[in-house]
Amino acid sequence: MPSKLRNDSEHKTFGETFKNSYIYVTHFIKVYNYSESVLTDGFIMALAARGAAIICADNQPGVDIILPMVYKDKILRRTNTTVIMIQSKNNSKFSTRPH
Repeated sequence: MPSKLRNDSEHKTFGETFKNSYIYVTHFIKVYNYSESVLTDGFIMALAARGAAIICADNQPGVDIILPMVYKDKILRRTNTTVIMIQSKNNSKFSTRPH
């Protein structure tokens, strides 16, 4: 079951909740400071229009990947744009520098 898309989607399956949703990602950009300025609806819409998703800074707690998406239809609007946030397990022994 998904976390929650809207109040009326609480007891729906993942497939039912996101059946008319679309993700368009052609590349990823990395942000090193993902404060409130990155997670604004305007910035997310700009990323969705470019086909970009976000990879967050290495070895930081919280969200690691942010995928912009539209639901209900294929038209990009503030009222139907949201994100999928992915958290993977980070290990501080690994960094971006190869050994």
